[in-house]
Amino acid sequence: MKYIYISLGLLFTALGAIGVALPVIPTTPFLLLALAMFSRGSSRFQNWFTNTGLYKNNIESFVQNRAMTLSKKIMILSFASIM
Repeated sequence: MKYIYISLGLLFTALGAIGVALPVIPTTPFLLLALAMFSRGSSRFQNWFTNTGLYKNNIESFVQNRAMTLSKKIMILSFASIM
């Protein structure tokens, strides 16, 4: 069962990474799912994921504070409006 969780975590990480470049695909939900899958699958993968730049730049403040920063919201909305 843990291999399924790790595989799903890698899949959601890939989708979240694609979502960073494409405004159509949401990044945050996929990265939160990846964190949940890695937490259930392996503590080693969970530690790896929480130390990646993808996690630190996009999810860390949300996980700690349960909210996005104002600058992140403005950046996302302006980028989406331009597209």
